[in-house]
Amino acid sequence: MNKFLLSLFLVCLVSNFAWSAEKVSVEQVMERFMKAKNFDKLAELKDFHAIMEQSAEARATKINYYFLKEYYHRLNITGPAPIHAVYDGEKSWVKPAAMSTIPGDPEIESQLVLMYEIIFTPIYGKLETLKFELSELSTFGGENFYHISMIDNDGIFTELYIDTVNYDLRKVVKLIRYQENDVPFEMYLDDYQVVNDIRIPFQVVASRINEPLKFKIIEIKFDLGMNKFDFRRPQ
Repeated sequence: MNKFLLSLFLVCLVSNFAWSAEKVSVEQVMERFMKAKNFDKLAELKDFHAIMEQSAEARATKINYYFLKEYYHRLNITGPAPIHAVYDGEKSWVKPAAMSTIPGDPEIESQLVLMYEIIFTPIYGKLETLKFELSELSTFGGENFYHISMIDNDGIFTELYIDTVNYDLRKVVKLIRYQENDVPFEMYLDDYQVVNDIRIPFQVVASRINEPLKFKIIEIKFDLGMNKFDFRRPQ
């Protein structure tokens, strides 16, 4: 029994030593994250088209999401209730099937921004307005993560969890505005694959007030030569 306890103690000691052997700063973690994600390659991109499958409970919906820099979004949802939505960062429009085009709302805009952040992360393009703090080391799902607090100019916190092996962003926690209330939002990113030299999460689970949405990227293509006309107000 004593040998077992000694062995267990040694295992824990070695594990803790390995976990704390490399003391890194938040700047080092973020630099490694941006290099692993390949922010330089993201900066070169002009547009992309992602084909996704979105599922909630037993329902599955096909999504075609298009993005053009600097801030043009287009979403085509097929299925029982098809929708065509566009957003230019200031105004949004929605065209439900067999209905007239109507102005968008913050909820549809947040959905479009979520599609963007799945590919680009909530960090890209905002570095000059963000501060980062290394809060603590965290463990979930049997993996170790750097827990980074990201603070914007308004003092709004977003919690980021970056794995200690590949430096992939694997979890995002923040508050979002929903029906005039601030509600908790979590996003889990997994199954990273390299496309066009960029690490992309092909499996994403986004949860808002216990309403999980699962996204699976079927295909993604970059630099298709799109222009602003492709993101015009739907008719």
